[in-house]
Amino acid sequence: MAEQPAQQQQPQEDEGGPTLLERVLNVGKRCLGVFAKGSPPEPAPEVSAYLLSIGIQQRHLLQIYSVFDYLKRCEDEEAFITTVYSVSSDVMPLLIEERRKYVIRLLRCILKLGDCEEEATWDKFLWVMLRFCSLNRVELAQTLFLCILRIRDSTTYHYIRSYELQEFFAAYRNCPIKSFDTAEINFDLLPIRRYYASDFAELLMRYSVLLHPILHLQQSLQSKLPSMDFWDNNTESVSFCRKITFDFFMMETGRIFLRGEPPFRETCDMLCPDALGCVPINQDQWILRTWVAKGGQGLAQVFVWGEQALPEVIDLRQAAKEEEEERERVRLEKLKAEEEEAMEKEISKAELAKIQKESEVKLEDMTEDEAKRHRQTQAMEKAKREAEMKKDKSMAEKPSFDLTALTRQAAVMDEEFAAPMDVLPPKWMKHCTIAPAQQLRGADPPLPVQLKQPPKKIYKVSKESDRRKVARAKREANETEGEGEEDNADSPDNPDGPDDA
Repeated sequence: MAEQPAQQQQPQEDEGGPTLLERVLNVGKRCLGVFAKGSPPEPAPEVSAYLLSIGIQQRHLLQIYSVFDYLKRCEDEEAFITTVYSVSSDVMPLLIEERRKYVIRLLRCILKLGDCEEEATWDKFLWVMLRFCSLNRVELAQTLFLCILRIRDSTTYHYIRSYELQEFFAAYRNCPIKSFDTAEINFDLLPIRRYYASDFAELLMRYSVLLHPILHLQQSLQSKLPSMDFWDNNTESVSFCRKITFDFFMMETGRIFLRGEPPFRETCDMLCPDALGCVPINQDQWILRTWVAKGGQGLAQVFVWGEQALPEVIDLRQAAKEEEEERERVRLEKLKAEEEEAMEKEISKAELAKIQKESEVKLEDMTEDEAKRHRQTQAMEKAKREAEMKKDKSMAEKPSFDLTALTRQAAVMDEEFAAPMDVLPPKWMKHCTIAPAQQLRGADPPLPVQLKQPPKKIYKVSKESDRRKVARAKREANETEGEGEEDNADSPDNPDGPDDA
């Protein structure tokens, strides 16, 4: 009977986890792996050429390899690793530290576009991650376009239907993170039923809340591969918007662009009228495009974006909603404070009545002088309490201003909405260009040159200077005569020339 508990206890220890010896060996492997970590593998020639084109140096490559090695150790904590050649795609989400659940499906889709769905080698890891980190906002919009097509498993590859966008962004509706919240955007109120890549990019440039999830994913990866400072100061990137295709993140595509990477063709069909002001025309075409919206009711031709509220209106709505919530919170706090104050007053009134009752009982036993002094003391205390109550009431009604905080706020105040507002471009035009720069055709105008009057030369008139002028004039006359005689002697018309002599 005594041996049975011991036999039962031993299997429980085996099932509970590794033994003490195994734990010690694992710790020893980790410590030894830190000191025995090798150098990063040599990248492929095309990867090395791309690293050189974006300005990745050897120190940056070591930082990226440290992250790659960390992912491998998270994949297998008990293994002894010196050089890492590949990692599993299951540990890739560890690169995202904040808001991981909102962008993890985008990361997996990008890995799928780069042919790293199950495993990522060192070359593919560098190629896919750094290509993604080098994208600008318009290129990120195209990447999100491809991700939605893959996630939704769409049957079309060159456009997305409006209901597919509605279903994709429904995951971010009423999101606790305000920069991801798409509750104010209704794709049924927009006039377009099919969004091509250019239309989708214009939509995301105007309604940037749709771009924020993939932008957060890029910033999370940039902070580790190799750092955010590198990408902020990077000037080696492409100077034009590239066209993002399904082969953009793949190393071996099987095709070559003879004229280099193709540029992205922007149409500005929506942004240009929105920025410059639009006049409703061609109502028949509008009705033909929007009659199916809102259950067949159609859309009013108010803006380029249909009946969808503009981002500025959405910001005002959110500000009004936050202000209403703040007022409600202040009202509830004030109501709670008044209830507590009323309870304190009731308690103070009961105590005061009790004290007065005790004092009345005691006044019978006091002499006239003692009773007089007692009444004076009570009157002074009552006047003091009334003065304090009036002071508290006046302080509560009078607004309190923190001059120091107001001064600091004024020093860092945003001057974006300062006058003149009528000549400033829209706010959303900060991060995108919708028209080429103005060109001056023809010859350049002459540069304005300020004409200066030459300084006057003043000669001193004297007898000595007159003699020098006469002597200089005679000398010049003799020299000219001598040169004329030599020319006549050398001419062929002269019969007395040196050749005839």
